[in-house]
Amino acid sequence: YSGSRTVNLTTATPGALIRYTLDGTEPATGVGGSGSAVTITNSRALRARAFKAGMIPSKVTTGTYLMNESTARQSLPALCL
Repeated sequence: YSGSRTVNLTTATPGALIRYTLDGTEPATGVGGSGSAVTITNSRALRARAFKAGMIPSKVTTGTYLMNESTARQSLPALCL
């Protein structure tokens, strides 16, 4: 992408808090930013996870954003675990 990109974070669970990180670490209770949108300005990995009292946290979702790169890059196929 060129410029910046705003990524909207949503969950199907009413009242859940979405936490995210931009440094590759795993979001946890009290770790990372929180909210429903984050603006990406530099190449980085965005990781997000939903939390709600009395429930098990969601799986971590990761998106990699390449911002203002001078050449196109290909990504490897996803791994199946």
